[in-house]
Amino acid sequence: MSVSAKKTKAAQIVIASNDSSPSGLIWDSNNYSCAYDALFTVLYEIWVTDTKVWTKRFKEINQHHLKSLSICLKKYMNGQASFETARDTIRHELHSQNPTQFPYGTRGTSVAALTSAILAPHDFAAISIPECTRCEYSKPSVDDRLEFVLHEKENAPKSTSK
Repeated sequence: MSVSAKKTKAAQIVIASNDSSPSGLIWDSNNYSCAYDALFTVLYEIWVTDTKVWTKRFKEINQHHLKSLSICLKKYMNGQASFETARDTIRHELHSQNPTQFPYGTRGTSVAALTSAILAPHDFAAISIPECTRCEYSKPSVDDRLEFVLHEKENAPKSTSK
C-alpha cells in the first residue's frame, strides 16, 4: 500500500468518526423524499443548536408545520422516533392539504414549494394600500403575510441522476 493510500484511509477514518457531522435522513426511493431530506436536515441543524429557543421561533413563524416539525424533532432527539418518521409525518400533513404540490411516488416535490409551505407565516405581517401618485386611484388596504420569494428559472422537474 502506498503512503498516499494510507493517508487517504486515515483521513476517511477521522471524517467518519467526527461527531459534529450533521444528522441526515435515509432517502425514500419509493416516494422521492429529496426535497424533504434537504430542507429538514437544514432545519434540524438550526433547531438542535438551541431546542428551546428554536422551538419557540418555529412556532412563531408557522403554527402548523414548523410547530409539528419541532414536536417530531424532539421525539427524534429523545429516541422516541426516527428522523424519517418526523419527515414522513410532516410530509403526510402537506400531502393531505395539497396532493398535487406534495405528491407521493417518484414525481418529486419542489424544494421552493416545500420551503414556502413550511416557512409561511401564520400572522399578517404587513398592510399594503395600492395608490397611484399621479391620479387619485386607490384601493382598500390589504393584509399580507409577506412570504419570501423563491424563483427558479424553469418550472420543469429535474433529476440529479443525469
